[in-house]
Amino acid sequence: EGEIYQNDGGRYGTSEQLGLIKGKLSGHERGFAFLTPENKERFENDFFIPHKNLHGALHGDTVLIERYDGRGEDEGNVVKILERGYDKVVGVFRRDKRAGYLIPDERKFATDIYIPLSACSHIRNGVKAVARITSYPYGKSPGGEIIEVLGDEDDFFAEELSIIRSYDLKEEFPPRVEKEAEKQAARKITEADIATRRDFRDKLIVTIDGADTRDIDDAVSLEKVGEDYLLGVHIADVTHYVDYRSPLDTEAFERGTSVYFPDRVLPMLPRPLSNGICSLNEGEDRLTLSCLMKIDKKGNVKSSEIVEGIIRSSYKMTYDEVTKILDGDKKTCEKYALVKDMVALFAELTKILQTMREKRGSISLDVKEAKIILENGEIKIPDYERAFSHQIIEA
Repeated sequence: EGEIYQNDGGRYGTSEQLGLIKGKLSGHERGFAFLTPENKERFENDFFIPHKNLHGALHGDTVLIERYDGRGEDEGNVVKILERGYDKVVGVFRRDKRAGYLIPDERKFATDIYIPLSACSHIRNGVKAVARITSYPYGKSPGGEIIEVLGDEDDFFAEELSIIRSYDLKEEFPPRVEKEAEKQAARKITEADIATRRDFRDKLIVTIDGADTRDIDDAVSLEKVGEDYLLGVHIADVTHYVDYRSPLDTEAFERGTSVYFPDRVLPMLPRPLSNGICSLNEGEDRLTLSCLMKIDKKGNVKSSEIVEGIIRSSYKMTYDEVTKILDGDKKTCEKYALVKDMVALFAELTKILQTMREKRGSISLDVKEAKIILENGEIKIPDYERAFSHQIIEA
């Protein structure tokens, strides 16, 4: 278990008593590695581990090291491998007359996986595949077996699957989680819910996102009273439907975030929630956590409060449409006649906030962005300029 260790002199003790350091290895494609100590309070810096001192340890492994009398105090020598970091590896399969090899996509895993010829003679050269590691023979490449072929090396969908398998991303939800999501999504907003919340359904509230957005989780409202701006930022109240430590909460915690691909999304919450009851769809009553701010003409927040609310989004707008309204496009202004004045207020307040930030010394990083478009299996990356409408939401 790594609690007791015997050194070369026959002495037994805990790793600390013997001066050993426990940590996790981060490999390098050139063969060496760095150890990040588990006890960061005692050891602030990582330790350099030369290739000759790894003794079979690989990227991701949890190991014990001893300080090594090398070029500096921060060098180490692996004395025990406590836990392997990988049991499966994604990469490109190659085969010659003697054996097969999986070349890992993760360059830090600086060794190929050996596949016996008898176990891979049916697998084509050059495919993307997943190998299960079956052995770690000392001084040799790890042994393994191919458990899944993902597709051709340059195939888009094979590359996408490679990412999913490499990071153990979940493509499906467990049945009980799906069932709970459907149950929660079927809940109606009751009078009791409304009675305990601030009702904003009579307010002009809009969502502004990209044309290709896949979920709508925030909305905004703005009005001017005298010299002050009353800004409302309304976020979907997911906590109303996801109880603490429920199956939904546990699953979302394990996933950590939604993951977006050019052709699909792996959501943190099942679609009945993420695209349904927790999506602030146009014309539908939705529960929110709302931040209400009173901002003066210099950009100072005079007062603010966060309340549980209920909204009904008036319009689902896109950045392009907001840009057209600001540019005076007649057709778009007619379509959004009820909110075009509020859009002008958005622009007005955004400029005030930007000016205030500049006076405080903010740094604007004008980094060119890329937008990736997938059309009929072909990837296109056109020039993509961020419009002022994007800054309205970011401000």
